[in-house]
Amino acid sequence: MTGWNPVNKNHMAKIVFFSSSHRALPALELLRKNLEIVGVISQPDKLSGRKMKLTPTTISTYAQEQNLPLLKPEKLDADAIAWIAKKKPDVLLLSYYGLWIPPELFNLTPAGILVTHPSLLPKWRCGSPVQATILSGQEQTGVTLMKMDEQFDHGPTVAVEPDTVLDNDGQETLYTRLFTKGAELAIKVLPDYLNGRIKPIPQDHSKATFARHITREDGFITPQLLNAAMQGETSEGSPWKIRWMLDSNKRPFNLQPSTFALERFIRAMSPWPGAWSTVIVNSDSGKVTKRLKLLRSHRTRSDSEGGKLKLDEVQLEGKNPVSWKQFRQWQPQPLSELFGVE
Repeated sequence: MTGWNPVNKNHMAKIVFFSSSHRALPALELLRKNLEIVGVISQPDKLSGRKMKLTPTTISTYAQEQNLPLLKPEKLDADAIAWIAKKKPDVLLLSYYGLWIPPELFNLTPAGILVTHPSLLPKWRCGSPVQATILSGQEQTGVTLMKMDEQFDHGPTVAVEPDTVLDNDGQETLYTRLFTKGAELAIKVLPDYLNGRIKPIPQDHSKATFARHITREDGFITPQLLNAAMQGETSEGSPWKIRWMLDSNKRPFNLQPSTFALERFIRAMSPWPGAWSTVIVNSDSGKVTKRLKLLRSHRTRSDSEGGKLKLDEVQLEGKNPVSWKQFRQWQPQPLSELFGVE
C-alpha cells in the first residue's frame, strides 16, 4: 500500500485474530510483525485428504509454530469468550473466520470487532465477494475495514483501500492480496481508531449488493452455453441468471453470455466449487454422460467481440486433470456431439 508505515513497535495494539483461511496467512504474518497478537482463534481441526486425516487450519499451524496463544473452539461459547477476555485485547480482528460470532463479543472491548472484508462495501456483502467481483467483470475493487454489528457485513466503515482486479486474478490471488492489504490497513489506522480519531461511517444500505455462499451446483455451465462460447456464438444469448449474486433488491444478477463472461466464470469458480459441464464420451460400454471440470481457459483474442473460448485444462470425473489437447485426442468427436447439442 503506497505510503504505508508500520505502527511504532513501542506502542503495539493488542489484538485477537480470527481466521480459518489459508488465504489470510500472509496477513497474519504481517500482523504478528507489527502488532501484539495476544490470541488466535481458528476453526477446529477437520478430516481431510484421501486418508481422512485430522488436519488443522493453516492459521492454526502457523500460530502453533510461532507460539501464539491459540483456541480452536467448536463454537464461541462462554468458555471461549472468557478465554478471549482474559487476553485483554484492544480490539478483535476478523478475516474470514467462518463460524457464528455471538453478540457478547461485540462489546468485549470499546473498539469492538473489526472485519477485513474483501470488497468495497456495501458492494458484495456475504460469503463470496471475490467470486462476484471477478465474475461481474469489475476492474476496481478493494478491502474494507468494517466494525461488525449484528447483521452480516452491515456495520459502519472504518477505512478502505482500493485495488485493481488483474486479468488473470482468481480466488487465490485476489483473496490473498485483499486480506494482506486489509492487514496493512489495520496496522495503519488502528492507532487513530483506538484513540478515537477515526469515527466509523455508516454504509449506504440502499446500495448493498450480495454474494451468497456458493454450492457445488453453482459451478455448472450448460453444455449448450459452453459449446456456443467455444464457437464464439454467445453474445446474443439469453441472460444468464446467477442466483447467488443479488442486487440491492435481492434479485439474482443476470449476465449476458459471452466468452468474456465464461472465461471469468471459470476463474471465479476455481478452486471451489470449480466450473463444470457435462459431456457425452465414448467408452467401452458405449456413450455415457459425465461431468467435466473446466480448470483453466482463455479467449482467442481480447477485442470487444470476445473471440472464442479455449479450454486449457480439464478433468473428467474419475480421471486425473489433463490438457484439453490430450482430452480431445482421447475424445475427437465434433464439439456438438461431445456436448450433446446436435
